[in-house]
Amino acid sequence: MGNSRSNLKRSAVQPEKKMKEPNKSLQTPPKISNFNFVWKIQKFSLLPSDKGFKCESGDFYAFDSWWKLQLVKEGNQYLGLHLCMQCSPSYFKFLDFNVKFKLSVLDQMGENHWTVEANNAVLSIWKKWGFSKFIELEELYGVDNCYVMDDTCVFELEIFSFTPIMKKIETLAVQVYEPQTHKWIIPNFSELPKMGPVTESFTMFDFLWKLELYPNGRSESHRNVSLSLFYESSKPHPSAEFTLSIIDQIKGEHKKMTASAVFGLVGQNWAFPNFLALKDLHEPSKGYIVNDICQVEVEIKILGFVNS
Repeated sequence: MGNSRSNLKRSAVQPEKKMKEPNKSLQTPPKISNFNFVWKIQKFSLLPSDKGFKCESGDFYAFDSWWKLQLVKEGNQYLGLHLCMQCSPSYFKFLDFNVKFKLSVLDQMGENHWTVEANNAVLSIWKKWGFSKFIELEELYGVDNCYVMDDTCVFELEIFSFTPIMKKIETLAVQVYEPQTHKWIIPNFSELPKMGPVTESFTMFDFLWKLELYPNGRSESHRNVSLSLFYESSKPHPSAEFTLSIIDQIKGEHKKMTASAVFGLVGQNWAFPNFLALKDLHEPSKGYIVNDICQVEVEIKILGFVNS
């Protein structure tokens, strides 16, 4: 049992290249409606026919990021085409991005382009998203199509939207402590304030905690005892399993509730607003109030500490 004092009252790595420095004051990507990149490959037939051969475009700049296209020979049947992210905005380092884009092989004599869209692509630095079977070679060289003319093939990328996927990274360093128990004895229970909470501060594992009890409910219409555990230390941030109890002083049939939580902020709490019905609390045979004394107990087991 820890020391206590009662207070019964209300209470990614950037590539080394010269590039336009993004505006550091920006909090969201710039409002660009669309971006198009056209990649023309001349003497297309001279590309190696080896399976797995990759041909890449030069880097291009859009949405405060650097990109490139990658063409891949997938055996003797397909061409694959992929969008690769080379460098993400410096003010959104290490984030993933939802990118909506379209890849096309252009019909050089009309509007019958070969097009595939990616509506929910997730990209981050050095990752790619695309289609390994973008187009069949038979379709690409088909006599009724105009995708390859004068031994030239033209690919087009159109990016429609670019949205950061916000995320939080959390690390749990497991460090299990044996459970400790603190008992809060509340005398003169009938004389407690009709409204508002009573509290008990205590130390456990060298950290400061607080119990909060609403003995008559949180409001006149709320007919249940509310019981909460607060974490009152600034650091560290424990991941804990805990059990709150109101003690049955007659038969030992205590009212208990158990939960697990990460206490990451000073004053963060876990509340059971409907811990026990008021009619049960005041029922003499239940043993929760004996000689005008109520006893509350908390058992805490620390599982580790979190760094966010």
